[in-house]
Amino acid sequence: MPHDPTATRPSRSLRKASLLVLVGAGLAVALASRRAGARIEGNTSATLDAVLASEGANGTRIEVNGATLAVQAVHVPLPRSVVETRVEAACDDHAEDVPAMVARLASGDAAAHGEGGHPGVGLLRDRRKATTSIACFATGAAVDERGLAARLGEVVRTGDLAALGELRYAVIKDGDGGGAFVTVARSEGPVRLNDMFPATGDAPGRDPVVAPRPEGARRVLTVGARGAKYSIHAYESAHAPAAAIARYRASLRGTALTEVPAADDRSLGLLGPGVDVVVGAEPHGAGSVVSVVESATPAMAVAR
Repeated sequence: MPHDPTATRPSRSLRKASLLVLVGAGLAVALASRRAGARIEGNTSATLDAVLASEGANGTRIEVNGATLAVQAVHVPLPRSVVETRVEAACDDHAEDVPAMVARLASGDAAAHGEGGHPGVGLLRDRRKATTSIACFATGAAVDERGLAARLGEVVRTGDLAALGELRYAVIKDGDGGGAFVTVARSEGPVRLNDMFPATGDAPGRDPVVAPRPEGARRVLTVGARGAKYSIHAYESAHAPAAAIARYRASLRGTALTEVPAADDRSLGLLGPGVDVVVGAEPHGAGSVVSVVESATPAMAVAR
């Protein structure tokens, strides 16, 4: 019997409530990130895009502060506006099917729509000049208003967004020849915000493979992908940006890394055997956030 997406669709008020909770969760992440000093800008944010969109990341898993995202990156021979509409409709009615639906579009099935599964909750859309981001949660089951309210309560109680469902997150960019480049991520396992962005101590993750860790700093962000050659690491430092970079430069003595000219005293370029490193520092309170971006051979940049 065909699935009727209206049979268990939450009321408009409940859907708005779920949206508010998700917006609140997003604000919590932003506040935690700000508190932790995780302002990733410039080269680092560009490299994060590269992690998500690189050919090496296709079909693999990315770890962000201990949370796992399964990622696929494909070219779809349809205009971005069409892909946006299909992804949003799939999120709305068949959230579990979003990754498979995008894969069908990429394979040339121009008529592909979401199928099977259940309505998603917490639909969010952010459309910018060249990029659209769409997110929702796949509940994995028929959820009525009482069930959705219970899940939202569990999210508030535990801080784990997985209590609501699996995240479906699509980034849609203009591609070549009128098509679109689409990166789709889905969460696997817990997404515990408080654990991902602790108020004290190191965030879950790892330090760079080749480049040194900033001395006396606290790790606040790690992003890496198995099989991809990019990894991002961010640290909260008590030192102002220029001083933090100077201290980092001093820590390079005795390493195999060679400095290359940088644009200013807040950044540092390094070359080593099989690895390129970009180090940057941004102001944060009285100190700074130091980002270390490694671009290495796949074997060296595996998230572990």
